[in-house]
Amino acid sequence: PLGFAPIWPYVTDGHFCPDLGQFFWLVAIGTIFALAYLACACRRGVHLLTLGLGPDLESFVPARAGDNPRNRSELSAPVATSCTSFNVGCILIIRSVPGHTKGSPSMKRSLRVAVVLAAVTALLSGIALSSASADGANDRWANYGPTYVLNPSGGVNGTDGMRITFGGSQLAVQRMESPTNPGAVNNETYGRYSLPGSSEANGVLNHIALAVGDQANGGTAFITPAYVEAENDWVKIRHADNVTVLPWVIAAASSPTQIVQTLTGVVDSLTYTVVVTIDYTAPEDRMKVSYQVVIPEGNTKPVRLYHLIDTYLGGSDQGPGFFTDPVTCGVSGESGAIVGVDRAEQGIVEAFQFISGTPWAGYMSAYYADVVFGTGSKTNPATNDAEEEQESQDGPRFGPGYMNDLNNQIITDPENDNGIGINWNFGSSAGSYSSVAKLIFSSATVEPCNDPEAVSPTNPDPTEVPDPIIDPVAPDAEFDPLKDPEPIVEIVAPSFTG
Repeated sequence: PLGFAPIWPYVTDGHFCPDLGQFFWLVAIGTIFALAYLACACRRGVHLLTLGLGPDLESFVPARAGDNPRNRSELSAPVATSCTSFNVGCILIIRSVPGHTKGSPSMKRSLRVAVVLAAVTALLSGIALSSASADGANDRWANYGPTYVLNPSGGVNGTDGMRITFGGSQLAVQRMESPTNPGAVNNETYGRYSLPGSSEANGVLNHIALAVGDQANGGTAFITPAYVEAENDWVKIRHADNVTVLPWVIAAASSPTQIVQTLTGVVDSLTYTVVVTIDYTAPEDRMKVSYQVVIPEGNTKPVRLYHLIDTYLGGSDQGPGFFTDPVTCGVSGESGAIVGVDRAEQGIVEAFQFISGTPWAGYMSAYYADVVFGTGSKTNPATNDAEEEQESQDGPRFGPGYMNDLNNQIITDPENDNGIGINWNFGSSAGSYSSVAKLIFSSATVEPCNDPEAVSPTNPDPTEVPDPIIDPVAPDAEFDPLKDPEPIVEIVAPSFTG
């Protein structure tokens, strides 16, 4: 909206409101019409023809800066103010009629109507502000779903837990504020300055994806809506010619310690469902991520799930990858395997640890673009000419865009622009499958046996976990088409009460 650009994301009561500007439009327009009603009543008299709920006429009042307003000045035209989170238009139609004089009963009625009009507008404005994400509409990407925040007052000093933002299958995690810019968003995941649910979500480089198909015959990949813009025929991830990439349709709910997202995709009249649950209690240094995949009856294709993250650990894009095999933890059983990145000089670790359920079919801690987007830049450890391979991007490719498993590559070069990922292969049989992992953002080395939930006699042992492919060479960082450079837009985090 004019006068409120740019409108930065706003979080309240654990909800995420991408367009706070609509709140201001509701208040401003309601006030204008209340005053206009009284002015007309004093001079000529007016009659309130209709006050009701109707279609969403957002084309009259723009949702954000850059939109072109249409005919705002004509009070005689139908006017709508829109609370897009409910798809409700508050239609106010007024017309001039004679016969009302100052001080008459009609004038008193006009005063009462104006007060009621202002009160109704304020009520609807409050609803729009406090519940803006209730139906999950994201103004830029349809079907993105609502975005929620866990521990919204945390992530400030490193001891008050992580502030976790989850929306559109994308995560942002803040452990502490930047010492040079307190109050600004400071994520441990790339888009350091961006948040899921905002108009910058296509710069949040992590997502959860599902592949339905195989490498030989192709298939369909479902990914975050932030990486798909159908009107421009644009898809952020790389994919084979025989693979169709579609956005998830996402719904979500939350409580103070849990966010649940339901991701659905339809292909060949079959509906595939993934339920992702994040559980977190501050000040822990890890969150539990539970994945449930429902393969419908009638499916005949392999189904794979991926969780892929471009890391930004301790304010740095680079770090050496590592993999820890399961180890025996006394009589309790085996620990879960761990894959991640470790900035030893700062004692900071970001990693996945297997907890239970369906074992991983593949994992990577390697070049971020290969992990998250399947670019094929540096996925062949035997090829040491990283610059030539990256520029041609003709290396082997893995992930949802290619209907195959991650290749277990671990790049140990501390200068590598790191990304981490895990995936599961559930086969083609219909049914419900589940797996649980911990996503760790630790200030200390992760010991495999320290988390009791990660130790079980039923966990895969080292012989059942694919061996890592160690690669000591990072790609040439000078060639980086996906984030060169990252826009430095510092979003100031809101203050919280309660």
